[in-house]
Amino acid sequence: MIRWAWSGLGALAIAGGLSLLGGAAQPAAAAPFCMRNQTMTTPMCIYYDAAECQREATRQGGDCTVNRREVTIRGGTGQYCLVTSSLVLSCHYPDRDSCARDARLQNGACTDSPGVAPARTPDPYSRQNGY
Repeated sequence: MIRWAWSGLGALAIAGGLSLLGGAAQPAAAAPFCMRNQTMTTPMCIYYDAAECQREATRQGGDCTVNRREVTIRGGTGQYCLVTSSLVLSCHYPDRDSCARDARLQNGACTDSPGVAPARTPDPYSRQNGY
C-alpha cells in the first residue's frame, strides 16, 4: 500500500515535470521587426528595436522590415508606412525612398501600406483611366 502511494506520487511528479518541459518547448512570440537578405529563405524576426534591426541589415547587405504577423497596420494615404520601435505608425509616404530616409532618422522600418492601390500613370487606352 505504501509502495503504491509512492509510485502514485512519483507518477504525478513525472507528469508535472513533463508538463513543465512541454511548456518550455513552446515558441515565444515573434518580434515586431525582421531582417532579411537575398540568402535567407524566410525573414529573421528577432528584433524588438528597429535601429538594431537596421544596423544588422546594413551589415549583412539586407533590409529591415516589419513583421506583419505582430504589427497590425491599417494603412493611410501613402504607399508606405513607417513603424518605429515604440510601434508608432505613419502611413503617408508616397515612395520607399522618403520612407527609408525617415526610417533612418527615426530608427524605424518601412513596409508597404495595405489597401492602397499602387501609384501608376494613367493608361490612355483604358476605359476607366483614359482621357
